Amino acid sequence: MTFSVPTQGKAFANISFLPYGVGHRDGGVCLGLHLGPYRILLDCGLEDLTPLLTADPGTVDLVFCSHAHGDHALGLWQFHQRFPHIPVLASEVTQRLLPLNWPDEVVPPFCRVLPWRSPQEVLPGLTVELLPAGHLPGAALILLEYHNGDRLYRVIYTGDYCLSHLQLVDGLALTTLRGLKPDVLILEGQYGNRRLPHRRQQEKQFIQAIETVLAKGRNILLPVPPLGLAQEILKLLRTHHQFTGRQVNLWAGESVARGCDAYQEIIDYLPDNVRNFAQHQPLFWDDKVYPHLRPLNDAQGDFDLSTPSIVVTSTWPAFWPSPAALPGSWTVFVPQLVTLPSCLVDFAWEDLEGFPQYELEDYLLADHSDGRNTTQLIHNLRPQHLVFVHGQPSDIEDLTSLEELQSRYQLHSPAAGNAVALPIGDRFVQPTPPPPQIYEGEIHELEPSKQIHHLGEVVIHLDGQILENSRWGKFGETGIVQARWQGEELVLRGISQRELIKQNQTRKRPVDFDCCANCRHFQHHHCRNPASPLMGLEVRADGHCPVFESATNT
Repeated sequence: MTFSVPTQGKAFANISFLPYGVGHRDGGVCLGLHLGPYRILLDCGLEDLTPLLTADPGTVDLVFCSHAHGDHALGLWQFHQRFPHIPVLASEVTQRLLPLNWPDEVVPPFCRVLPWRSPQEVLPGLTVELLPAGHLPGAALILLEYHNGDRLYRVIYTGDYCLSHLQLVDGLALTTLRGLKPDVLILEGQYGNRRLPHRRQQEKQFIQAIETVLAKGRNILLPVPPLGLAQEILKLLRTHHQFTGRQVNLWAGESVARGCDAYQEIIDYLPDNVRNFAQHQPLFWDDKVYPHLRPLNDAQGDFDLSTPSIVVTSTWPAFWPSPAALPGSWTVFVPQLVTLPSCLVDFAWEDLEGFPQYELEDYLLADHSDGRNTTQLIHNLRPQHLVFVHGQPSDIEDLTSLEELQSRYQLHSPAAGNAVALPIGDRFVQPTPPPPQIYEGEIHELEPSKQIHHLGEVVIHLDGQILENSRWGKFGETGIVQARWQGEELVLRGISQRELIKQNQTRKRPVDFDCCANCRHFQHHHCRNPASPLMGLEVRADGHCPVFESATNT
């Protein structure tokens, strides 16, 4: 990597970056920043503080908490107990929501609260300003400015942000940021370079999916993190015109209910339309106006699944029976863009295949900015150094591979424990773009077997270096791939465990029904029967042809 070159004769402050946790997969975010003489900690989402404790954290000057989600805040209380002399700074709403991360402890307010949009000098020569970042009530974009003589150094940390307005929080306003030109921009890359539908379109599709499932007389289980998305979904279902007055029971699991109660306490900080709604009827708990919303606990003696119910929970309720013994038919809604950690529910997704009353349904309700909005934010800010954190390595790689970013900014995507120097200069030297990753291989055609009328097989051998790419784990999750022609190129796609479960559910048919799903030649939604006119084509599971051969006879 080629860095900016300082102008001779000028004294430049030292800026460097050391991530203790970068939010890959299930890990939390904890970022160390050296800005001039100061050592600053941006978030502390570590469940285990060992990586931080080995780096002499007692010399930290300040800690900033961007928002109250556990992957950014889980280690804060433990850190504060060890080092109570180090100030922890956050917004007012974040301070109120933080105790939800430690429900079994009594956690008094321990943050120094900073006002919105008001620069505060927190150390000599160092000012900070918090700007609402969207994503979650209280979430803050952190603007740091350090004055070193006649030179001003500016660092921006976005935390988790969202430009779109959500149900319970307004999005980040770009107008307040345009043209700031920070020396360093540290931002999340949770959704990589994906382009997503508009938020309101996502909500419309989600409601339509809920409607379709309820029309079948099925109940719905929504396993979600307990703070943020859970309340967004409940608010949407409570206020959407298709559900107003509808006889549907909404149930909130124990940790989700605690989050709802916390939102009730910060009602004055929520958007105007939310406050207006809350003046006429309860924001959450309501057993008078449909749809009813009640907390789900063993003290709820009138818990009844005889009418359509939607259960929003982060854990399998302790007083419930096992999934197989739960009465009624259920559809489990799972988010498209994230893999829920196993700690959220007491069963794995692949186990659901053994329960015939269950179906899976995907949905999209994004609470981070997509690739289009990410690049829009970057181009509005125009930083010198661009540091990506918090996202799957493959998604971060998609962003750092964009030519429009490589040609304008100096890009960094460090792993945890890898320090990065961020030299600041007055002259920009375009960095050398990373080489493209190309994997060469060979193709072998195996001879067909005349005895079983087999057309033969094709084996593709690729360079073993492909295993080192972070995308490989997802691609080879099940060992099953799908191939299709795209012009003159053959495109390979891995089949995920979730997709395989849905395919298996789709294929389930009565054994005495002569359809493609029960044919011995039906493989991955394609016909493999040489005697069939559909040979090699993608076919419907409920289709039929004259040369059907039952799979039970093999």
